[in-house]
Amino acid sequence: MAKVTNIILSEKISARIDDILEKTGFTLLGLAVFTDIGKSAIKSYHSKTIPISVETVDKICEPLSISLVEFFDFESEIILLNSAIEEIKYFKERNKENVNEYFSREETNAFPVLKDNRGKWEIKVIAYIVLHTPFFKTTKTTAEVQEYLETKYSVSLNPDRIYKLLKKHVGVSLIQGQTNRINKDGSISTQMVATYIKK
Repeated sequence: MAKVTNIILSEKISARIDDILEKTGFTLLGLAVFTDIGKSAIKSYHSKTIPISVETVDKICEPLSISLVEFFDFESEIILLNSAIEEIKYFKERNKENVNEYFSREETNAFPVLKDNRGKWEIKVIAYIVLHTPFFKTTKTTAEVQEYLETKYSVSLNPDRIYKLLKKHVGVSLIQGQTNRINKDGSISTQMVATYIKK
């Protein structure tokens, strides 16, 4: 059996698997069954005891609609498409008798808790608003997102940061448009601002 030779790469891949477990709510066993990968093999990849092939990474990614480019772009956050979320829900329904083995008990749709890395937490906050709330069922601007976050969750993000975080979801979960900016006095400006709505 081959041994891991590139420790840094294996650590990044293991962290990527952790990210997928967090996003999906799967346990390692659940991910193994969902992706049709051996239980002991996925444990070994995760614990960095044996190297993982690109073909096996693809087996993890394909049913979750994650591209290999996304998986190996270790600096970016993995974002699950609605289609992948629906597949996971369907899998959960089909496997009710094993739900405690296949899924962690932690609520995966809960509002993210701030831990050490604020940047990653902000990414998760925006992903939560996009994927798990009805907020974007109607068209919203970054200023409206800012107000919503402050009012509902006491989270302060400036519009530029919100714009950058929302860009990751455009074309995936959101459609971007444009509208005239509304001034503080209620008048309509000639300046255009970006708008977002659920795809």
